[in-house]
Amino acid sequence: MDFEHFTVIKEQAEFDLANKDKVWPTCWVKRRTGNMIGLAFPSGNDAEKQYNILKLKRAIQKLDATSYLLVLEVWTSSIPNIPPRLSDSKEEQVMFVLNDGEKEQTEFWPISRKEDGSGYFTEPAPNDVDMISGAMADLFDMSDFKTLSYTQKRKIDQAVNKMLKGKFA
Repeated sequence: MDFEHFTVIKEQAEFDLANKDKVWPTCWVKRRTGNMIGLAFPSGNDAEKQYNILKLKRAIQKLDATSYLLVLEVWTSSIPNIPPRLSDSKEEQVMFVLNDGEKEQTEFWPISRKEDGSGYFTEPAPNDVDMISGAMADLFDMSDFKTLSYTQKRKIDQAVNKMLKGKFA
């Protein structure tokens, strides 16, 4: 992956796993100015996820981003048509998604866990995914935001302004 500081970001994820921690969902945003900003966001129930995705998309827009690197801990499964969380053959992985506004590149790094709960990456998984699908796909796409009412947009904007306060000039 060709993203500034990718190696450091991957090493941080490995450090978190080695210390029995989860990999925090984080979006590293590169601004047109060249500055990089990391935006961590919690995951929760489906409604919270949708709200946080809208905030993240709006933040990327407000930051005048040229690219981003999304880092997420995910479950994958080889069984089609069954959500990975319900599959008996699920595998824990960290997904790195790089989007430069024109193309998207995705890498999956499987996680192995030791008995003590700590983890480490194995070799990257073979990947035939050009672009991810679902709610986290193309965070530059603002079509979801545009469908919101004025009040909903205002609520998102207030949350994003609070989140970004002091992060950039």
